[in-house]
This record gives sequence, structure tokens and C-alpha cells, in this order.
Amino acid sequence: MFQDSCTLCVEGVCKGCGDGFVLYGARCFNDSVLVYLECDEKSSSDENMVDGGLSTLFTLTYDEGVSGDSIVFNGQDTLKMKPLNRDITDFSISAYFYPKSMNQATFLTIDDRFYFAYKSVDDSSFQVTVKIDDLEFNCYVAVPMKIGEWNKIQVIVKDSIIWTGANGFFHMRAFETYQQGLDLTMHFKTWSLGAEYNGIDGYLDEFILVDEGTYTTTEEDDTLYGFETWQVAVIGVGAGIVFLALVAGLAFGIYKYTHRLKLKEEVHDFDTNFK
Repeated sequence: MFQDSCTLCVEGVCKGCGDGFVLYGARCFNDSVLVYLECDEKSSSDENMVDGGLSTLFTLTYDEGVSGDSIVFNGQDTLKMKPLNRDITDFSISAYFYPKSMNQATFLTIDDRFYFAYKSVDDSSFQVTVKIDDLEFNCYVAVPMKIGEWNKIQVIVKDSIIWTGANGFFHMRAFETYQQGLDLTMHFKTWSLGAEYNGIDGYLDEFILVDEGTYTTTEEDDTLYGFETWQVAVIGVGAGIVFLALVAGLAFGIYKYTHRLKLKEEVHDFDTNFK
């Protein structure tokens, strides 16, 4: 959000935004934000985000959210979103989610070919599954979503790589290692949250969809977090098993830190939309 970009304020409420920004509700966002579903019963913009407008909003159930209200899903609810009808290859999604259970559930469906689902694996991790056409990609996020608490979940599809995350921790998978020539272009003609069977079971708040395709990434050499690839190999071979065991904890901490720095470079306005 960019409240400083508000150019018209009436009684403390933003009514207009500057160039390069768009107004959703009473908030200014960068115009790369295509959808902001406030999930608030009194929202002035949610009717423009969902298919069916106000008639759809009247059928929803609301409860307390992170900020204001949240939309309640009971595991069999499907919220159809308004068609965007545009080609989008790189995009990111974020939302606050308060799960009532961690059974396998479909969170998001796009064009009947992109499916984002999740399920609990154990007390220390959960599995995120992304299906595109006939291909399935599984990611295991080490920091689990917590039942009965608000969690920040994120999905980033950019440069043929998918990043899935919860509460600030991400896992990365590259599409090209599985299938060359996979068409990642989504049209967002028919897309929805939840599902009639094994859908979201919990509360959803502040759903955001960002078009990342208009921003270029920084050119990278053949490096891995500052090291040349051959240097990493030499370090790994020469150090030995004992040394690797000693530095494993430190390396993991550095990895998490640099992992997030890389995301900040790759994703536009990362700190704003992916707190």
C-alpha cells in the first residue's frame, strides 16, 4: 500500500491516487496490483473484484479478520472472481489465512489449468501442491501454517520459477527442470477461490493479485549467492563431511536471509505486498 500517493483526501479518507497508482477501497496501490479483495462486509471496492458483484457479496458470511472483517469458507464454498481476460505469465498472490483445519484443500483455481492446494504433512511442515495442466509440483515449506492463527501465505510465479511461502519462509521450484516449453500464460478468464469439494476451511482476509510481468529482473551470472558455481563445488569437496556438519546451521541461516533478499530483488514492491 502507498498511502503517500493519495492525491485526494476527504475527511481523512483517500478518494484519489497519483499517477501509477490505483485506488481500492480507501487505499492506494501500485497499478501492478490487479486485484485487492478487502474481504470486508463494508468494503466499497470488493463488488468490483468478484463475479456477480453485490449479489455475490450478499451471499457471503463474514467474521473478524486481521483488519476489519474476513470472509468465511466452510470447505465447500467457491468464490468466483471477476474475469480479467488478460495474458499474465508472471504474477504473485498473497493473503491472510486463518485455517480451521489443515486437511488437503484447493485454495485457488485459474482457467481450469492452474491449481494451488495445500495440506499438512506433520507438526513441522506442510505441503503446497501446484498443478499446471497435467504436471504437478510439490513444495514442502518448513515453517507450517498454524491452525487457529492468522498466517500470511504467498505464491509467486516468475521467470518460470514458483515460490511458495508462509509467514515469511519460502520454497522454490523451477518449471524448466520438468518440462521444456510449458506455457505458463494465464488468462484469468475463469478463476476462483476455494472449491465445492476439499476447499478452503477457514477465514480469508486481504487477498492481493499482482502482475509481475511488467518488471524485469536483475541479470545474474552463473553464481549461487555470491559464489561462482565452480567455487561452491570446490568448497563442498575440500571442506569434508565434518566441516559441513559444523557449518550447516550457519549456512541455513544465511540461506534464509539471502533467499528473502533474492525475492526482494525479483518481486516488485516485495516489502509492501509480502510483509
